[in-house]
Amino acid sequence: MNKKLTWCARWLLMILFLSLSVACLPCRRAPERDFTTESLLMEDSMFPPAWNNGGPVIPTADSHGAIEHLLRGVSGKHVVGVAVHEIYRYECVNDAQREYRRQLDVWFPDTPLYDEWLPREEFRTSLAFADEAYVACANRGRPLEEKITNCRMLARYHEYVVRFHTEVVPPHLTFEDLGTILQSIDHKFSSAMQP
Repeated sequence: MNKKLTWCARWLLMILFLSLSVACLPCRRAPERDFTTESLLMEDSMFPPAWNNGGPVIPTADSHGAIEHLLRGVSGKHVVGVAVHEIYRYECVNDAQREYRRQLDVWFPDTPLYDEWLPREEFRTSLAFADEAYVACANRGRPLEEKITNCRMLARYHEYVVRFHTEVVPPHLTFEDLGTILQSIDHKFSSAMQP
């Protein structure tokens, strides 16, 4: 019995040591930037003509430890659907990496509201500058309405975690339009962050 307790105590100490080691990794601080996070948000010009800015940039309290969290929505008067773009900026790249991994589970939920989230690799390649990126779409059924395809993008650009989602409802927004929007978002990051 004494050997068993000693063995358990050793394992618990090793687990505690490993947990503290991971938690105490040094922060890889993000560099000072000569642009604002707001300048990276989507613009009306990225969308088909009927779409326009749904309102001001909104700093949100739901930051998940980020030092900045901005959100912008876009819709239109005669448009079915809405698009939302969120950017979280972290002080440390490690924190952004950790949040990106956490968001992969949160942002693509396995719920009865949606069919299975299917990866869309053709859109992932539109995000060439991203350090990490995932794009998936799922059909969402509404009572008494046709199914609507909801597409979501999660990406990480150094210290930034970026979320984007919209409904693809032709003719208001097509998959081709979605690809163009994602390329435009990626281009904003590459233009701002590359020397």
